[in-house]
Amino acid sequence: MGDANIYLDDPSSLYSFVVGPRGHPFHRHAGNRFFTAISGSGGAQLRFSTAPLKKITKDPNSFLESLHFINIPADCLFTVRFGGGTWHQFIPLSRNSLHPAFFALSYHANELGCYLSEELKEKVLANEATIPALTELLPSNVNVLLQSKDFQAQAVPTTTLSLDAPAGTLHRAVCDTIRCSVGTIRGLFGE
Repeated sequence: MGDANIYLDDPSSLYSFVVGPRGHPFHRHAGNRFFTAISGSGGAQLRFSTAPLKKITKDPNSFLESLHFINIPADCLFTVRFGGGTWHQFIPLSRNSLHPAFFALSYHANELGCYLSEELKEKVLANEATIPALTELLPSNVNVLLQSKDFQAQAVPTTTLSLDAPAGTLHRAVCDTIRCSVGTIRGLFGE
């Protein structure tokens, strides 16, 4: 979308992306990230863990100990900023949602300003680095913990942002149902 141009002394880039109704896996990037997004009609849940790779390699539970969720209301404009190396996952807030979690514009200040392999540095310099190339997936031993029946997502510390009906109330459930239905109907008649 807005590629970097190292040779004109502009190392920044801008990407647009959508997190669909199934979310995406936990991952991290070497560089800092900040983006502005609009949540889908079912809301979004942002999941973060700051556990370093060395620590989770020795003790996968350390990932869970530093895990935190943030619930974003439906149809909301929001901005997120987090440091390089932060494990993150974004999913729809409502289970079995038909709507994307969110659409975002992501600003990358300088991919060369962080630790990269020589091969990846060359790709950045040649303007051939892709988001997947700049992404590291969570180790499989930690994914096993997250997918275990013993993992209790409801026990993870969670911050809920609310502009109207509080989370966990009947009022919120009715609002979510109406928003999701209206969003689907509007989508059928959209251009």
